[in-house]
Parts: sequence; structure tokens; C-alpha cells
Amino acid sequence: MHTTSLSSKGQIVIPKAVRSELNLVPGTRFVLCVEAGRLVLEPLREPEFDLASIHAAVDALAGCLYRPDVAPTSAADDTAAIVARIGAEDTHASRSQP
Repeated sequence: MHTTSLSSKGQIVIPKAVRSELNLVPGTRFVLCVEAGRLVLEPLREPEFDLASIHAAVDALAGCLYRPDVAPTSAADDTAAIVARIGAEDTHASRSQP
């Protein structure tokens, strides 16, 4: 068990051994709560991103909205294409009223 004290500015120092064990780095954010008269500090863990995967996903999506080799379509053309694909009877299924 480790001990620490509260500074006049309301700060506490987390001992190095604890910081190392929990992989806490400067700037780590915490959730604070009081449970049964105890102060509980829980580090907020940011999701870890694999930068290579993000780049691959962006590369795969690049150009999917704008394609200079294909003429743009109107909303009416898009609706007609959807109706042709799924059938006219399904076009208002999600808009049913009670």
C-alpha cells in the first residue's frame, strides 16, 4: 500500500510505482467518485488506434463519394434506383404511421 498527501492546491501525487503499474502518463484523465466514504480514481482509457488500419480504411473509402468518371445523379434518380433494387412495396415501410 502506498500513501500520499493532499497539497494546498488540492493536488495529490500518485507514487511512481503505481503510475508505472497502471501505465499512467502525464495528461491521463480520471473519473472521480466517492464510494462508501472512499475516493475512487479511475483512469479514462482512450481507445487505441492502429494508424495503419485507419490509413487503409481512408484509402479504401477515398473517392467513394466523388467519382469524376461517373456523372452525378439526382435525388429522383437515386430513389428510382432504390425502388428498382428493393421493390416499390418496400419504399415506405420505414415511414409507417401508427
